[in-house]
Amino acid sequence: MKLPHLLITLSGLLAGCSDLHLPVTHPHTVAFMPDVHFQDIYGNIDHSNAKFLATDNDGNPLTIRTMSDQLGSTRLFNENYFAFIAALDDAASKGIKLIVLNGDFSDDGQPYNLVGLAEILKSYKQKYDMQFFLSPGNHDPSRPFGRPAPKKRLLTISGDSLQIYSSGKQLCPAKGRDICSDQAKEGSYQDVISHLGEFGFENNSEYLYWQTPFGKSVSFSDRQYSICSETNPSLCASVPDLSYVVEPVKDLWLLSIDANVFVPKSFDQQSGKYEFIKSSNAGYNQLVKHKPELLKWIKSVSQQAKAQGKKLIAFSHFPMTEFYDGSSHKLKHLFGESSNQLKRKPDVPVSKVLAQLGIKVHVGGHMHFNDTSEIRYQQDWLINIQAPSLAAYIPAYKALTFTDNKAQLQVKTYTVNDVADFNKLFDVYQNEHQFLTQSSGNPIWDEQILQSESYLQFARQHIRELSLGRFLKEWPTELSELLLSSDSGDLFKGISAKGFSVNWSGKQLITDFYKVRNAGELAIEDIDSNRLQSYLKLHQVLKNFPTRSKAQNLLLELLDIFQALQNGQADRDFNINLDTGEITPVMTK
Repeated sequence: MKLPHLLITLSGLLAGCSDLHLPVTHPHTVAFMPDVHFQDIYGNIDHSNAKFLATDNDGNPLTIRTMSDQLGSTRLFNENYFAFIAALDDAASKGIKLIVLNGDFSDDGQPYNLVGLAEILKSYKQKYDMQFFLSPGNHDPSRPFGRPAPKKRLLTISGDSLQIYSSGKQLCPAKGRDICSDQAKEGSYQDVISHLGEFGFENNSEYLYWQTPFGKSVSFSDRQYSICSETNPSLCASVPDLSYVVEPVKDLWLLSIDANVFVPKSFDQQSGKYEFIKSSNAGYNQLVKHKPELLKWIKSVSQQAKAQGKKLIAFSHFPMTEFYDGSSHKLKHLFGESSNQLKRKPDVPVSKVLAQLGIKVHVGGHMHFNDTSEIRYQQDWLINIQAPSLAAYIPAYKALTFTDNKAQLQVKTYTVNDVADFNKLFDVYQNEHQFLTQSSGNPIWDEQILQSESYLQFARQHIRELSLGRFLKEWPTELSELLLSSDSGDLFKGISAKGFSVNWSGKQLITDFYKVRNAGELAIEDIDSNRLQSYLKLHQVLKNFPTRSKAQNLLLELLDIFQALQNGQADRDFNINLDTGEITPVMTK
């Protein structure tokens, strides 16, 4: 591992040493950090063209994506490197020793990213006696047996970009300044096990109990299910499954569910290789079809935990319930069925099946959302907690604690607002902005983001660019045109909103809508309260206005959804009654 990587990690570790007597939380406290999307910005790409890559202020080569690319993505690619370290430092300062990374812990399972992640986890384990538990995500692996990496753009020292890909692509060997390296391939399940097996995927002597759906065998070949194509039932493939249950401390069971479902699409007789449908939109809708044995095992684990008096938390990468506060049907009506990643929403019958497994509380990721939802079916109930991503707005992680009150589970959300070195790459981005402006004659992205004074502010700018540049494409034309050309005065004009005047633009409403959709209570605390009240007033006035235009009707639909998203279950700090499933908000200062 390169020196800068170790120095940054060590600086975080030393910062945590300022108080030799770190606070000790309850031993049954578990932190959840899904969707870290770790990109080792100091990753070792062994290629002669690496000399063209951008460098930091100390002259160290950087393996970073372009700002243009990350402003069009639902996640940050580069700064989350620093945010992850800051989150681990924060957890250490709170005495939290059990850390779950439930999926998408890497960019795309590339070997250089898995190696870099393993180094960081090992360093925190050594210093703070932390234990890490991982579950697979749709990015790790992106395909069960890996695949050649599609080209991605890396920033160069001159502000433009070069392409990186791996062997197996027709572009290899690389021409010009491009890089072809197997360090950049999209790794397989085997790669995940090889680099990160010690973090829950394999048994070790520290665990009081460890089991998989296939027994206690750690043999990779034993841990597979047969999955068949729905359109061609004779097309079947043995696909790995890395689910496990572990008892890291006395009487606490962590159930890691591999909710990836890779359905074979075709088989090449010549190469002997399958092509698979990616798992990003599969989730539990496909799991209940293709992994019935896994469901039986999950139910048996919950029954064993209850019989033995164990406290059980289940986690996986994918959500088990709806995550739009009951507004999915409204989002579909306004924006279309393929909008808002609605394909990732578990169907209600599927959530009912999951509720009958007895696990009660599940922590998911994948959506980069902060949300809480529940499903009740007959005598059963299930609470799904969506833990936010450190690579998106608002960067945060969850901590769940089984208190001494056996009937209560405490849930807290810790934001990661201030991150050391979050602006370390800004000079490099300035070079990119200058290059793009000179080569095209127009700035490609708003360089105001480089004025961010905190990681939270940086994430705010990211979601603004994302909302106006990507999400807005899903909107009805009449509605987007109305808001892009209007401010609060225009929207209130003529509909009798007497004595109420708060200035805001339509672009602010668009951005605030997505802030609340993604971050729930965290966003409500982050948005100006007067502006939120003005949105509510506009909603009320429009609702009672008798002669609305088509655009105003669409705006009313939007505001209906906006209000619903603000009135869901508590999703910041709350307690769960494990006997009844009742969720009680905990007021924060």
